[in-house]
Amino acid sequence: MHSREIQWWLGGALALWAFTASAQSQRIPGFELERLQLNPGARDSLVLSTGDLLRRGQYRLSLTGHWENKPLVLFERGRESATIISNRVTAHLSGAWSVTDWLELGAQFPIVGQWAPNVSTVGLATPQSFALGTPWLQARANLFSERDGRPLDLGLHLGAALPVGSAEALTLDQGFVFSPRVGLGKRLGDAWRVGADVGALVRTRTYVLSPQVKAPRDELGVEVNGGLNLSAALFGLKQELLVRGSLPLARAPSSLEVLLGLRAPVGPVEVYAMGGPGFGKTPGTPLFRVLAGVTFSPERITPANPRVEVQPDPDTDGDGIADGSDACVNEAGIQENRGCPDRDRDGDGLVDRLDNCPDEKGTEKNGGCEEKQLARIDEGQLRTLEPVFFEQNKDILSPRSHELLDTVASILKTHPDMKLRVEGHTSNEGDAGYNLDLSQRRAEAVVEYIIGKGVERERLEPRGFGQTRPIADNDTSEGRAKNRRVEFKTDTLAK
Repeated sequence: MHSREIQWWLGGALALWAFTASAQSQRIPGFELERLQLNPGARDSLVLSTGDLLRRGQYRLSLTGHWENKPLVLFERGRESATIISNRVTAHLSGAWSVTDWLELGAQFPIVGQWAPNVSTVGLATPQSFALGTPWLQARANLFSERDGRPLDLGLHLGAALPVGSAEALTLDQGFVFSPRVGLGKRLGDAWRVGADVGALVRTRTYVLSPQVKAPRDELGVEVNGGLNLSAALFGLKQELLVRGSLPLARAPSSLEVLLGLRAPVGPVEVYAMGGPGFGKTPGTPLFRVLAGVTFSPERITPANPRVEVQPDPDTDGDGIADGSDACVNEAGIQENRGCPDRDRDGDGLVDRLDNCPDEKGTEKNGGCEEKQLARIDEGQLRTLEPVFFEQNKDILSPRSHELLDTVASILKTHPDMKLRVEGHTSNEGDAGYNLDLSQRRAEAVVEYIIGKGVERERLEPRGFGQTRPIADNDTSEGRAKNRRVEFKTDTLAK
């Protein structure tokens, strides 16, 4: 059968309309015909929500033209008897903005124009030709990302349809409609990426479009839907192959679409096109659809005139650090001190930036302190003299590590410009996904302990790497023990 079959006008109902001369044309029950929602952020896919969000503060604005061929056709006994909507053209204005690195908000507003042949011969009223489509609002949350060292992107998506549109133009559903989704993506090398999303289109009201039919197959209610895509970045362009489908839980037919897309970035502007055939029996699945549009996103901004030479920032003291970033403009220094020279306030022979106790004269053996230290400042890290211990397979700190972490907190307090990345690592025993989660939870437990000692949260970053960064051989028990560790990486806060 044809992919847009409306099985709810068959047999006796169709014959009644066709042969009753006195009958008045009946209006098609109002519902939202459009089955495609765009992905306004479109970091990876133009349609699917695969867990890859815009970065914090980035935004994307798009204008998309959308043509569908025969999205609504009337069949009788498996043969096309009337075309209800022969062509539909939609202009989609959409946008997305990333509030944080893990939360992205989006919206899309469609305007619909369509051609409806004379269907009075089958007793139906001609749908309205022009109307506002159903606007959608959405929020996407990133649970974890490959950009943070995780094995894949994983995100949640929630879209909600505003009760705006026209029942006469088939752009307004009955009841409240929303769409929860889960998306994931994985990069394959430098040029390829696979993604998927799965979710549902939830209607709070279930209704039948042809109640007069004894066994209708046109019930509108909850449906499960999703898709798979393969994207690439080859020859300076972006390519996407997408398969998406719908499986209603109500008494209604299923559908499938195959779409091929091409995107061409030009500075902050990107032009794109996508198209492909539809298969199945769900109303709103066209014989063929084509999308084309343009988007603006400042993440791809390039210099307006690349031939203009950019003058370097001045460096008055000649220490290689530009005056704009140099805390001591007239005094040559080093990068670690933001352009200031090393100093030794307590005169113990250990410079302040490497001195655990910069205001207490101590010994080099004790890291510049009078008493022995369990952690010492080294280049780019805090070097610990013993491991951080946890309860087995848990993220609960062992009391034997409190003294070590107290030393770490004390160092941070005496070096207010220092920030710390707390890294959790595991051996390769057990499931890799579980190890990654455990390492993150352990890093967070260490951070919470240090915060409890009076250190500002914004100076600490927990990061779990699981089993991906071993420092010893995982084939021996000694090596695995070394790989189960917490490391402290240092940096300075910009002022």
